[in-house]
Amino acid sequence: MWAAYNDTGKTELVDELLKLGIDPNAKNKNGETALTWGLRRGYTPVITALKKGGASDKPMIKESVEKAVALLQKSGPQFVKVSGCASCHHQSLPQMSVGMAWERGFSVDEQISQQQVRAVLGMFRPMRESLLDGINKFPNPPISMSYALLGLAAEGYGADETTQAMAHMISTRQLPDGSFRILGARPPSRVEQYHRNRPQSSRDSALRQGARAEGGSGPQMA
Repeated sequence: MWAAYNDTGKTELVDELLKLGIDPNAKNKNGETALTWGLRRGYTPVITALKKGGASDKPMIKESVEKAVALLQKSGPQFVKVSGCASCHHQSLPQMSVGMAWERGFSVDEQISQQQVRAVLGMFRPMRESLLDGINKFPNPPISMSYALLGLAAEGYGADETTQAMAHMISTRQLPDGSFRILGARPPSRVEQYHRNRPQSSRDSALRQGARAEGGSGPQMA
């Protein structure tokens, strides 16, 4: 590890140790490897030599992803507790990230995932009948409800009467040219009509998720 940590980035000593059969993935008591130490000096030639010799960065990537996902998940329930509502930034977007992580074999907190699903559904279930009647009580359905549906789908929540009502409300906001009427532009992401309608494919996916009979591919949430 000290050889990998050298501040010159020279590989001679690392090369010799690898030739002697030293395990490049050996860990110290803190779970660190030569690659861990070497990367503290940046991506030097030592890193290339270690990887060529069999060093793997997969454990570090896994640890980094799971720490990031844990922070994202932790923020969701706290936001609901403080604000009393669910949102795209603390529920839907983290749910999409969690779903992608779960599909790729990373560990996620399923209990928090269920809490997130319940929080989102808790907002829309009470207004299901009014949504089906075309009476909107929620701001900006093409944005807010599309995000909510995409987040639910990412967590593996299947279509039901509530998601169907949400999809119906989104469809009532679609204009003849296929775009959606969206309120409250937020520069720079939604400053012009083009930008406001760029997520068309994602919105279409949300509509399909809300209306289809089958659920998503992730763990089914109640």
